[in-house]
This record gives sequence, structure tokens and C-alpha cells, in this order.
Amino acid sequence: MKIPVGGVRESARRRLLAGALALLAALAAAAGLLAGGLAARFDTALLAAFDPAAPWRVRMLDLTALGSSTLVTLFAAGGVLLLLALRRGRDALHLGLAAAGSGLLVQLLKPLYARPRPDLLAPLADYAGSAFPSGHALMATALAGTLAWCCRHDGPRAARALLWGFAALVVLAVAVSRVYLRVHWPSDVLGGAVFGALWAALAGALASAVAPPR
Repeated sequence: MKIPVGGVRESARRRLLAGALALLAALAAAAGLLAGGLAARFDTALLAAFDPAAPWRVRMLDLTALGSSTLVTLFAAGGVLLLLALRRGRDALHLGLAAAGSGLLVQLLKPLYARPRPDLLAPLADYAGSAFPSGHALMATALAGTLAWCCRHDGPRAARALLWGFAALVVLAVAVSRVYLRVHWPSDVLGGAVFGALWAALAGALASAVAPPR
């Protein structure tokens, strides 16, 4: 049975509101954890136990590039063009909003929290700006999660499960690389992944509200 467009739009609005409230709750929770010192105690203990070996530095630099704004933009642009060619405009809009919005969200959140970078050990990679949240983790999560979501009905179930697993592996690899290279606290990458997932969901709700299925 075909669902009326009005009902789809109303459902999308509810999801949009729920996503916005979840994002605001995450912002407040992150501020509380950082201000209360709980995150600092967790981060210091974990980072002190993290002893990176020099031979892995080049590999980690390669992995961390997966969350860079350059590669995220290139992958997102390619995905949007492919989805448009397949006449999947709503998915293309979702992916475009997730990728572009994640970059803007990073620029808004970093000065808001203004958290210093780790200083326990010398960094093994260049960085810019403050620490929280990790922009690489946020953008990688938003992109990988959205791509997996857009393909949720494509192919056999095993292939879809494999795609979700690959998306999670990419996010994990980027997150670990940022901590390994000593440019982020563990809670920075955790926060980045949470914000990235929330933004991907919010972008999906917005795309559904603007361009419901025909």
C-alpha cells in the first residue's frame, strides 16, 4: 500500500525534531563530561597506556587520511553523482547534506569546546585547531554511515551486512589512527563518532522532509 506523501512528510518532521533534540542532548552531555573532568581521567589513563610503535606510523597516516576533508569530499561527490545517475535523488540529497554538514559541524564545535590537544607525548602528525570533537572521526562516521544507509536495500542481506561492517571498520580505523598519532584524546574520537552518527541521521530526516519518496 502506498503511503500518502503528507504522512511521509509528517514522519520525517518527527524524526527531524528527534534528531535535533538528540544532537542538542549530546552537545550538553559532552560539555558536562569535559567540564567535570571525567573525560580527562579516562583519556589520560588510556593514552598513557598507548605505546605506538614507529613502524606503524606510515600505515596510521594512511588510515587517518580516510577521514580528511579532501577524501571525504571526493568520496561524497562521487557518491552523489552516482546516486543522481541512478535517479535516487533523496539518497543523493541525504549524502550531500551529511558530507557538507559534517564539515560545517566540525568548524562550529571545535571553537565551542576549545579543548587543548594531548600534551603527554609529542604528536606524530600535523594538526590544526582544538581537539574536541575529532573532525576526522566525525566526518568519516557521517560519510560511511550514510553510504551504508543509502545501500540498505541493495543486494543480498549478506552483502549489506558486509557493507555495514566495512563502514564500521573504516570509522574504527580512523579513530584509532588519531589516538595512535597522538593528535587526539580517546574521548575526542568517541565524541566525533557520536556527533557524526547523529548528524547523518539528522541529514536523512531532513532529506526525507524535503524530498519524500514518490
